[in-house]
Amino acid sequence: MQEYTSRQQQIRRSAQQIYDVVSRFDNLTPALADRVEEWQADEDTCSFKAKGFTVKLRIAENTAVAAYGVIANLALVESAIFTGLSTGVQPLISRSAEADRRRLLRWTVTTALVISALMYVLVFVFASPITAVFNSEHDPALAACAVPGLRIYFAGFLAACINIIAAAYFSAAGQASRGFIISLVRSIIAIPPVLFALSALLGVTGVWLTFPAVEALACVLSLLFILRSPK
Repeated sequence: MQEYTSRQQQIRRSAQQIYDVVSRFDNLTPALADRVEEWQADEDTCSFKAKGFTVKLRIAENTAVAAYGVIANLALVESAIFTGLSTGVQPLISRSAEADRRRLLRWTVTTALVISALMYVLVFVFASPITAVFNSEHDPALAACAVPGLRIYFAGFLAACINIIAAAYFSAAGQASRGFIISLVRSIIAIPPVLFALSALLGVTGVWLTFPAVEALACVLSLLFILRSPK
């Protein structure tokens, strides 16, 4: 295997100054224009030829990635609440008669919906202050992306809480296949087609909508399984 070793150099500039240079392809033009074939560059894209092949590069937008980091941190907290609720009720469901199981299911789903609704109201009203906690540099682009993202994404927990409880209920009630199907749909099967379709149609907004849309689809399945389960 061929190894390439380059000289180590110390750059006597601040991290911000270095980033300002390397984050734009057109800043690389003086160094690369005479070294590669057909070099073309603007701020975000560049193209050149290497061994007869045309190579095109683009700097991906990182604001949306940072916004997703804000949303993901909060989503983990709310997911943990419903996971804890479902885990706590599983032993009670597994030891109860069918009629008692249905009552436990109704109580657990009602509790989860109340928590989800309260959390959504808080996130919707305080989306801007929540984003500001993670936005130490007060980047207006990050705020503009994360605030509507929070309001869209967290609507999905109104359905997600039902799915989490339903999957746990079926697993504890001896109907593990139904619980497995619900988990499979909401975590693997439905995400790719919904994500690609909505992002192609709506861009970043479509990405935020993917979670509510997938959970809504899985919720329909959860409710069908619940209605068709033994009374």
